[in-house]
Amino acid sequence: MTAFSVVVKDEEKENCSPAVHQLASSLSQQAKSLLMSLKGEEMTASELQLVTSLSPQSKQLFRKQYIYPSIDVGMVAMTHPDNPRHPQQKYYLTELGLAVLAELTKEE
Repeated sequence: MTAFSVVVKDEEKENCSPAVHQLASSLSQQAKSLLMSLKGEEMTASELQLVTSLSPQSKQLFRKQYIYPSIDVGMVAMTHPDNPRHPQQKYYLTELGLAVLAELTKEE
């Protein structure tokens, strides 16, 4: 089971707001925690696992349950996308991720 129930990608800025709002409102608490932790930073999977307090038993399970669904939706990207197992792999928010994060902070 993934952390997301809605997949929305909208490339045009003018039409992005309703899609971003829909995506932000459909996120699980765990996914929101992941986005909040990544705001403005690049982090490794281990660092994310520590700061989000989302603690599956392994880093691999953490990636599978939280990071990869965020990448699939387009909210998170890898610093080394051609080599997912790169020793210095880090994750960061995309424009969509930043827009969803802004929507989440606006709702609070």
